[in-house]
Amino acid sequence: MKIAFIGMGNMGEAIISAVLRQGVAAPGEITGSDIKPERREYISQQYGVKAYSTATEAISGADLVVVACKPQDVATTTGEFAGQLTPDQAAISTLAGTRIPTSPECLTPDRIA
Repeated sequence: MKIAFIGMGNMGEAIISAVLRQGVAAPGEITGSDIKPERREYISQQYGVKAYSTATEAISGADLVVVACKPQDVATTTGEFAGQLTPDQAAISTLAGTRIPTSPECLTPDRIA
């Protein structure tokens, strides 16, 4: 299973670590993006995953997209890959109490878990 993480801060890192530790996916099957270059570099070196500067690059070919960015960044971040999720891709959010914008251009309700 190919998994993309949009946001690789503490929450994203915790999930990446657990996914790798439990053997859900291998490092080569995980991609991610983060707005901070130093965070991308750290996660890439620490876990052997591919880190990109944009969400668009990270989600390419992913089966599952995990939105783990900060609540104040969700609209901008999901807007980066607006309309680019395919019917075969699912998205989940770790953002408690925050609604992911739902529109045909962004994420449709049938792709949000």
